Amino acid sequence: MDAVTYPDPEVIAFFNREVVPLRVGVEDEALGERMHLRFTPYLLVLDAQERLHRRELGFQPPGELIPWTLLGLTAAAVFDKDWSQAERLCQRVLDQYPSSFAAPEAMFMRGVARFLTAHDRQHLKELLAALTARYPRSVWTLKAQPWAKL
Repeated sequence: MDAVTYPDPEVIAFFNREVVPLRVGVEDEALGERMHLRFTPYLLVLDAQERLHRRELGFQPPGELIPWTLLGLTAAAVFDKDWSQAERLCQRVLDQYPSSFAAPEAMFMRGVARFLTAHDRQHLKELLAALTARYPRSVWTLKAQPWAKL
């Protein structure tokens, strides 16, 4: 991550603008134990109360780290029941990183946020259609399949 991802200008700008990055060395055994870190790199998205909202083991290239982090912020917004913020964050992933591995999940979560705002099942049906059209082989499309019966 040090050689490829962290020096990337877009990653630097995003981290400086959007999050408070914390780097934990393997020598910090107490924090590593508390966060259940056994291998590096291990990426976590925590909120100010240290509640875990996303975790990932292994390398993330620059074009994937930002959308992955945005989904972590989405998870924090969902936890806080801030559906409009969750929808905005997902829309950013879809607008700026539509080919990323995070995009299908962002589309799924955006649809869920819309449903939780309006409580209209039509949002879930539309979400399934959009996922099927754009990301037919994604696990997120599979997870939306039950909504076909609504």
